[in-house]
Amino acid sequence: MQKTAETALGDRVGSIVAMDPQDNSVLALASYPRFNPNDFIAGLSQEQVNSLYNDPRQPFLHRPLLAEYPPGSTSRSSPRLLG
Repeated sequence: MQKTAETALGDRVGSIVAMDPQDNSVLALASYPRFNPNDFIAGLSQEQVNSLYNDPRQPFLHRPLLAEYPPGSTSRSSPRLLG
């Protein structure tokens, strides 16, 4: 389900969260844009670091957990998921 959520999101800025309505467990959590944290271990050039930090799409913002959405935005997306 995770791969399906990431594919559905594609290159659009946003997030997808899929939850089990029975127990509220998270089935998928996708956010775009994203970055590979392993790149920091391997080493990035200063230009690459600056590009990430200055990207207006904010790749460090984990949208499903940290973004703020207006009230009701979750209820508008629910009917699309159901049918």
